[in-house]
Amino acid sequence: MSEVLSVPILETVKAAQLQNGLRHRDFQRYRQYCTRRLRRIRKSVKFTHGKGKQFVNKKVDVETATENRLLYLPLYNAERAWGYAMQLKEDDNLDKSENGDDANSRIKFHLNGRLRKAAEWSQKLADICAVRADI
Repeated sequence: MSEVLSVPILETVKAAQLQNGLRHRDFQRYRQYCTRRLRRIRKSVKFTHGKGKQFVNKKVDVETATENRLLYLPLYNAERAWGYAMQLKEDDNLDKSENGDDANSRIKFHLNGRLRKAAEWSQKLADICAVRADI
């Protein structure tokens, strides 16, 4: 086993949330920030997927997590999925307040899917941290 990785998860998440829209409950801005941050991290550690026919899905797991920055990928993926779910929740509440019972019920299913995805990403981060990080 190689070096022990260290990432200040709570400090990272709270700082990102406060600086990128959640102070004003702007979940779309936060989700877009997480997407940009994921792209920058992937590019900096040369962990990109490729485009078009060159696409190769790269997954972060215990074997591939060799440096601290790779632990941010499941973290920001979970945050992005959670932010999208919260954005959908606010949209659903707004839709219900405007239309009453005629509101679109499919938003709730999309919301639950994004929350499930956020839970999967956070579980993946927890599994990697249990083996490779200093918890």
